[in-house]
Amino acid sequence: MSFSLDPAASIAEELRSAAIEQVRRARRELETEDEDRHEAIHLARKRFKKLRGLLRLARPGLGEDYAAENARWRDAGRRLSGLRDATALLETHDALTSHFGDRIEDGILYSVRQRLDKRRARIAEEVSDLDRRVEETFAVLDAGESRLAEIAFPDDFHVLAEGLARTYKRMRKAMQAATGTEDPAVYHEWRKRTKYHWIQLKLLRKIWEEPIEARRAEAKELADILGDDHDLVVYRTLLRQEPKLFGKKKVQELVLALIDRRQSTLRTAAFDLGARLGAEKPKALSARIEEYWKAAHSEATEPLGKVAPSPTEERQTEPS
Repeated sequence: MSFSLDPAASIAEELRSAAIEQVRRARRELETEDEDRHEAIHLARKRFKKLRGLLRLARPGLGEDYAAENARWRDAGRRLSGLRDATALLETHDALTSHFGDRIEDGILYSVRQRLDKRRARIAEEVSDLDRRVEETFAVLDAGESRLAEIAFPDDFHVLAEGLARTYKRMRKAMQAATGTEDPAVYHEWRKRTKYHWIQLKLLRKIWEEPIEARRAEAKELADILGDDHDLVVYRTLLRQEPKLFGKKKVQELVLALIDRRQSTLRTAAFDLGARLGAEKPKALSARIEEYWKAAHSEATEPLGKVAPSPTEERQTEPS
């Protein structure tokens, strides 16, 4: 099934099916060949984030199960983080140099890329317990799937509307906290909350696809912008911790200048988009989405009204 709830079906069973499907897809991805391992890990971790977004949507109706299951999938993602992070740093370098490609001297950052690539290869070799981590993750997937089959998911959309409002409210608060600060942790929090909002909209998009898809696209764009900002924060940290990777002092200074300029652009764009995405009050948004759900559910489940018979049909049914 797709990662979305069918308005005609049981809410509880749709949540359960969507969650279990993410577990099964993560298992298939981690079963790929070794040369695709880092990409498989990246995809599996995205599944865990979707699971956590789903759990947050259902949170008001999950009771104690929420904390246990959220921790399960959070820890599963952390278990697989090391190798993927080294690859992400290389991708960040490529994105930065590509963005400023026509404004920097040809080849000046090529040696930096070579050293980052060697660093990734070295980390891959040093992660000698990767197979063990993946095997442990398979055990988590098996136990998690069994538990998801047992959990009493809520079957009332009002509960999901509350979960949506809670996540959205935290996203708005995170944006407010980011105003007037350069603290990377605050921006990272904003990004996480925005991503969960996007995941939840993805689950709800069948309610009324056109307006929800438009909002979901904006949430995805904002999450991506903040994700690029976070990647640059990690990249800057690496430069400070391992400056030799970046060669001569003038190259280090160039990279820092590029990071500063790019982050300034990204953060301006984030606040512009965030202001639009977060304009509505949480209660108003959840109430509106709940009304969408009621209309979609009614349309999907109630039989069409009888069509009145034509005059010809009426005459044919009259007794002779």
